Amino acid sequence: MPSADAPPPASPAPRAQRTTRAAAAGLAALALACVLGNLRVTSARTLVPLALATTLDAKERRTEKHPGLDDAISWTLGDGRRIEVDAPVDELAGRGARLEKAAGERTLRVDGRAVELPVCDDEVGMRRIVAPTLLAVASLLAVAWATRRRDRAAP
Repeated sequence: MPSADAPPPASPAPRAQRTTRAAAAGLAALALACVLGNLRVTSARTLVPLALATTLDAKERRTEKHPGLDDAISWTLGDGRRIEVDAPVDELAGRGARLEKAAGERTLRVDGRAVELPVCDDEVGMRRIVAPTLLAVASLLAVAWATRRRDRAAP
């Protein structure tokens, strides 16, 4: 039997609350990482973030579940890179073409001819998802932080 001077046993509730908040924060961070990773990959398929000064050595189109709609298109470049591109980008250059552009530019030079890179539907869709996801993650983290402060301030 505990003595009268001994503190009461700790309640399991605060620990469970901390675990729940940590799990929520971890899930929020994971969701954010997935969305930002998808945005990065989708953006790379537009060629906009890439710097190029090479030739297009080979093209490969792999059909997916809906042929012509969700095909995976790969380019093998003269510098050894293999990149995925969107279908509208694939139409801009043929095998053997010289490709040049600086990272971040929306203009691709194909055999010296300037071509505007098209806006791709997948990238537009991913950009639409980023803002609501950031808002949801920020809200979840704000609630977790506020309840943590409240719990610490409570006697």
